[in-house]
Amino acid sequence: MGGRVERDERGEANPVDCVRMVHFMRNALALVPMGAQQMVAATIRTVFYQPDANSARSTWRHVADGFRPRWLRLAKLLDDAEDEVLTYLAFPHETGASYGARIPKSV
Repeated sequence: MGGRVERDERGEANPVDCVRMVHFMRNALALVPMGAQQMVAATIRTVFYQPDANSARSTWRHVADGFRPRWLRLAKLLDDAEDEVLTYLAFPHETGASYGARIPKSV
């Protein structure tokens, strides 16, 4: 997984990023027992509520390290996916580019 971001003709993030995020979360949850999926999803989501890029990356690594003793494959997925999943951090905050704001503005 690389840090590639697809953009539309106006330079805004392509909605395909949402699809990638959904697929990432689905793949992550498939690596843990059903009874732990809600907790794992909530823990991963804490990354996206961080106020800045440094905090988000630090939280991402903390979350991965926390899962490592119990779910090594999940921690490995988090390690491998960090750059691609956190690509939204490269967008200026004032454009509304965040985890929950991926819908392109109409012309």
